[in-house]
Amino acid sequence: MILAGFWIARLDSVMKAQSRYEEITGVTESIVIYDVSCYIGPFNHDKRAEEVAEEARDCLLDKSCRDLGSNWSSVYLSNAIVLLALVANMICVGFGSCIPMCRLTGAWFASFLCLAHFAVIVVTGVYRYSSMGVLCSLATGSSNITSDSVDDDWTYEKDARLMVFLFVI
Repeated sequence: MILAGFWIARLDSVMKAQSRYEEITGVTESIVIYDVSCYIGPFNHDKRAEEVAEEARDCLLDKSCRDLGSNWSSVYLSNAIVLLALVANMICVGFGSCIPMCRLTGAWFASFLCLAHFAVIVVTGVYRYSSMGVLCSLATGSSNITSDSVDDDWTYEKDARLMVFLFVI
């Protein structure tokens, strides 16, 4: 439940950033502004960012690839959904001590949730370590959007560290 909370907190910032972007610009494009706004920097390691940007050059030049961005918002959403489903499954198994059908249902869903969790872990690693993900992990721009303002204490770089931490555990 705690791990799902981390993913949901990051997803909340994504949704608030998108709302503010659409409110300010009036544009409702099919891009997720959180996923693409990290390209502009600033970067903590300028030399490393230049190297990564050179590696990601083909994607940065292709509009459809560039508009997908880092896809970290998809990682936040998928991890939150799977972890909340795991919590619901464990609650169902807990009720199984009194209600046999709950135990059976929980056991049946557990194998599917295990496979889904494995797939989400793999996708997290793929998006985090893609060329666009590495470029975003070097960005020190603020990524925490509250309802009123932008909080400079939380950056894309910290998002990347949190993602690696949650990916490993």
